[in-house]
Amino acid sequence: MLNNKNDIVLKNIFFSYSDKNVFESLSAVFPKGKLTSLIGPNGSGKTTLLKIICGIQRPLKGEVLIGNTCIDTLEVKEKSSIISSVFSSDFSAKPITVDEFVLLNRFPLKKGFAFSNDDYEYKDIALKKCRIEKLSKKLLNHLSAGELQLTLLAGCIAKNSEIIIMDEPVSHLDISHAYNIYSILREEADRGKTVIASVHDINTAIRFSDIITAMKDFSIFFSGSSDKFLKSDIASKLYKIDFKKVRNSGSSLNYIFPA
Repeated sequence: MLNNKNDIVLKNIFFSYSDKNVFESLSAVFPKGKLTSLIGPNGSGKTTLLKIICGIQRPLKGEVLIGNTCIDTLEVKEKSSIISSVFSSDFSAKPITVDEFVLLNRFPLKKGFAFSNDDYEYKDIALKKCRIEKLSKKLLNHLSAGELQLTLLAGCIAKNSEIIIMDEPVSHLDISHAYNIYSILREEADRGKTVIASVHDINTAIRFSDIITAMKDFSIFFSGSSDKFLKSDIASKLYKIDFKKVRNSGSSLNYIFPA
């Protein structure tokens, strides 16, 4: 069966750390042009799954496909040009400017010794889209948490990759920064990008996502639309607490809160 060009397909993934089995025959599909939010309790395997998709971690068995191409067959530079990823917990802010950092994300696409006019144009577009032009001369290690996350996202956008993967991009952020980041991810999916983000805020996932994929005990517990997620009461089964559903009077959106 042929997959869409930038669908991400996991087939029978087995993975373990030295002393612990993590995934056993895990399979999943993350469609092109959709924003998938990956949710689940702490320690359920979300970050490990994203690292396997990116090729940072390699499974013991199974395949990760982009379309019909196995990720293991891609050269490092080619893989880097196709996938943009951010793992905030692994990122250490260096004393370089926001402008320099965002431009450096174009490095895998650089054709000569110097950055091209196109590289600078993509950098400027990314700064504008993330509304951080005024931060361009500020050092990364002087940014707030929200400013840093927007800068990391700008780096992904500057690369103009077909796949964007972000691990907990809105954790510890205020409402404004969290809304801005997920709004931008929504726009990128609407442009045809394959977007996956792990998130703990269920209502953020409900508000912005095409697909919610829930993980529990290192397996896919649920994957479907926000409506199906709500109708099936997945949150209560996932977190083992009762939730109540609240309808937004100004729209068709529903949200959930612990009962």
